[in-house]
Amino acid sequence: MNKLRWILILMVIGAFLLGGTIPAAASPPVNSNGYLEYIPSIVDVWTADGNTFMDTTEVADWYGALSGTSSDVGKVVIHASGAWFYKATASFEGTVDGKSGTLKISMLGKRPDAISEWQGTWVILSGTGELENLRGHGTFWGLGYTGNPPDVPGRIDYAGEIHFDP
Repeated sequence: MNKLRWILILMVIGAFLLGGTIPAAASPPVNSNGYLEYIPSIVDVWTADGNTFMDTTEVADWYGALSGTSSDVGKVVIHASGAWFYKATASFEGTVDGKSGTLKISMLGKRPDAISEWQGTWVILSGTGELENLRGHGTFWGLGYTGNPPDVPGRIDYAGEIHFDP
């Protein structure tokens, strides 16, 4: 009987340990879209093997699902073939769904030549404040810069999905 009692006690404890916690569910993803207007600055330019490399910074105003401002540090590579590649991390400050805070957003883009539209992806890396648990990813596209800085900002559209983790 004593042995049976210990087995039952261990089974109850095991059930509590295995099933005692209920995982929290993330909010369902919602579609997000909007656009950003940006003004770029070229910090440094150099060439190697027919490729041009540019260190850049940008300031941007975001409209739509993400509403606020950002600054980023990035790199543009213009390959000898004429294809362009862009990589940056944007530091965003603003609101999403009425919640405020900051976000780090990775942006990767490319275009086949200087006159084609940018095509790229974005992903939220981290957040602070009420945006600490915001997750999201999507695409961006557009001609980008068509004027002379700072008189005419460039424009890029974005779309994707966002949700808050618990």
